[in-house]
Amino acid sequence: MSINWTDCARSAQNYDLPSQYLIGQKRYDAELPDNILLFTRKNQDGKVRPRPLAHHRYLLVFNFEGDGAVLVNNRRFPFPVHSMIFLTPHQLHLFFPPDNSFNWFYATFEMKSKQPWNAFADYPLRVPASVLPYLHGLAASNLEEFRADKFNAMCAALNIMQILNELLRETGLPESLAIVPPHRKNQVDAINEYLSLNFSRNVSIDEIAELQHLSASHLRRIYRAAMGITITDYLRSLRQFHARKLLVTTDMTLEKIARQCGYGSGFAFSLAFKHCYGIAPGLYRKRQRG
Repeated sequence: MSINWTDCARSAQNYDLPSQYLIGQKRYDAELPDNILLFTRKNQDGKVRPRPLAHHRYLLVFNFEGDGAVLVNNRRFPFPVHSMIFLTPHQLHLFFPPDNSFNWFYATFEMKSKQPWNAFADYPLRVPASVLPYLHGLAASNLEEFRADKFNAMCAALNIMQILNELLRETGLPESLAIVPPHRKNQVDAINEYLSLNFSRNVSIDEIAELQHLSASHLRRIYRAAMGITITDYLRSLRQFHARKLLVTTDMTLEKIARQCGYGSGFAFSLAFKHCYGIAPGLYRKRQRG
């Protein structure tokens, strides 16, 4: 949309003289994104085994090229070209890029306080036209500075805030921009949901197969084809994800965390945690709490 001086003047003349010149509108109580990292993924790394991730940062991902998929909150969604997804801290997710070329742009950042944008953090969205100027500003105007280690963090932070605010401004949010209606689920989604509700106990493949009216071998095939990982892999990720959360947010003993996350003992949990993250759970808790 092209804006000229006449448009600006027409908008500005609607404001009346204030009754008080020294009292204005207080700013919205929100902080700017900090510790911003921008990067692009363009090809698959065949050496890296896919696994669900969860971390302490916010994440914006924009799909410029290459239809793929994303798993978030135990559900797999299509992630087509010209869509985006916004993820909040400690939200379990897994991206499925296409086998051929693609161009996905990532912006990760930190913010301390909870924000109102969490409402659309559960599924991919179509990118509205109003977001494009700020997406361009984020992706293009900072490139040379970023490469020269002279990254304009304030400019990037403002563009990210504008992107999120424009999403809030869209009428009928959040479902009006959803790629797939959030309530629609498939068989693999149902399996992941069942795992997320039962990871604290010993869940067997035969048990899930019976619930889904499938043979165990067919269940393994359709799950691996859809997720790129096995049911055991996903169950392990769920347990580790919840264990990390309990380590940081509670004072539970390792034994209690182990029982709540489906491990037979604190020792078994400690071994599994160190194998996954390369650090003992007690030391992880200490470092996360500073």
